[in-house]
Amino acid sequence: MVNFSTRLMQIEDYEAVYRLWSGIQGMGMRSLDDSQSGISRFLKRNPNTCFVAEKDSQIVGVILEAISTMQLFCPNCAARASAKNC
Repeated sequence: MVNFSTRLMQIEDYEAVYRLWSGIQGMGMRSLDDSQSGISRFLKRNPNTCFVAEKDSQIVGVILEAISTMQLFCPNCAARASAKNC
């Protein structure tokens, strides 16, 4: 049973997304690419392929995707452990 909603990610979600990433053991983050300015540039280049999942008004998951002419690239996909069985 799905009890969360998804929507396009906005740069205003960055702080909550960064907290999510920071709380996941083994999640590799790079200071340049995963900074707020780096994510802002990524969202501007890929406005329709980056999503957050929300449950009880909290971001519990995120997926960032980029599509080029020949491939799909997914540099970040993360979910809070407590939300994986939603």
